[in-house]
Amino acid sequence: MTVNAAYSITGAALPSVGTIDFYWASGPTFADTIGNPIKVATKTAIGSYTSSTSIASLGQQPANASYILAVADSPNADPVHNVAAVKIALPPQLPDIVMDTATTTDSSTVTATYDIASAAVTQPLTFNIYRSAQQGVYTASDLIGVDTLPLSDTADLSAGHHTVVLNLAVPKLLPDPAHEFVTVVANPNKTVQEQNYSNNGSYFRIFILGAVSHGYIPALEDKGGATPTWELDMAQSLMQYSHYDYVIPFNWVKESRNKKSGEAEFAGAQLATQIAQYTAPYEAQHSGNIVDLHLIGHSRGSVVISQAMLDIVKLYSRYIVGSYIRMTFLDPHPASNYISNHNYMSGHSAALKASVRGFQNVAKDPAIVVPAAVSYAEDFYQNTPYQRFSYFSSEHSINLWGHGDDGSIVDDSTNPINYHKLTSQSYDPFGRIGHSEVYQYYQIFIINQNKNFSV
Repeated sequence: MTVNAAYSITGAALPSVGTIDFYWASGPTFADTIGNPIKVATKTAIGSYTSSTSIASLGQQPANASYILAVADSPNADPVHNVAAVKIALPPQLPDIVMDTATTTDSSTVTATYDIASAAVTQPLTFNIYRSAQQGVYTASDLIGVDTLPLSDTADLSAGHHTVVLNLAVPKLLPDPAHEFVTVVANPNKTVQEQNYSNNGSYFRIFILGAVSHGYIPALEDKGGATPTWELDMAQSLMQYSHYDYVIPFNWVKESRNKKSGEAEFAGAQLATQIAQYTAPYEAQHSGNIVDLHLIGHSRGSVVISQAMLDIVKLYSRYIVGSYIRMTFLDPHPASNYISNHNYMSGHSAALKASVRGFQNVAKDPAIVVPAAVSYAEDFYQNTPYQRFSYFSSEHSINLWGHGDDGSIVDDSTNPINYHKLTSQSYDPFGRIGHSEVYQYYQIFIINQNKNFSV
């Protein structure tokens, strides 16, 4: 489309070329002009002429522009008749959908905040949710959810700031280190005409933090207070092969054998503090970031991770909003004679059994608890009789038993604990499973086979 301006040169030819200047304007006078003009050169000879320019050349029509003005710009122009105006229709007000943030508060849905500027959206608004390996890079195969606001949802389609909870096509945002980035895209197919499509996306990242805790370490096995080798190996494997962002190999070697109560609770408090210290920087990197947790405890270490989770819920709950939390108990054995009537040990040596009971009578560990915030809990345990071991094996002398599916573990979560009974089973390369073989089983048959994300 073009706009034409007719003008005349009378009396005498112009001494020099002038211009006809075309403007957007809010009214019919020169004082109403908006922005800079498009200039078209005039003729100089006496006569009647038409200057033209395309409306497109004037640029996007301003929201308040209802006129186009043609202004004669020449020292010889008649100051009384140097402006001509044509009234045009105002452009329709297009909305601008701006994605602000995205996150999850329950690992089952995605919460998005967004703004609609200039005008309401007058048709259904769709959001696509992707989970991918890189920020801002995704394909159709990364799509994990599509949710649409219907036209009847006038509140969320109106101009202003909004928060919506979007449903996923997958049941949970399970830990997936190969796809850490979750991106929400509003109006992905551009079915809603808007001013700007480049600001329609927002993302968050899901990190995975692990922690492993050993149990009681006798003085004969204490290598100068060093963290047990199996624990360091497990932490390294989770980072190297399962691609956890970090795994804390928690050390409470000396405290684990102190003959007094409260040591496991105190160790749990220390572990909770360390988890909070590692979690905070990950979440601070970008608004909406989430840190999933996987806590693993062997024997008395199961009490430590239980107490750590209880402290996290009580003191650091802000760091686990939206987190998927997994607890893994490896032959859990609280040092206590007071949790149930079950003996939780088998052995040929009466002296060793008496020694264990004496220690447990002083330690008085609390029961293992799975807090309500936990998404998934599992228990790999054995109650293998000592007679199943070689006479020369230490586990023939005494084999501590893990707490299993007997109600001794308190489950406050909404999901049942997943029990894996390993009693009397044998596996290469370590043979019969006793108390000290359960963490080896988990390392070889779960972590090394990349099954630690299974549900």
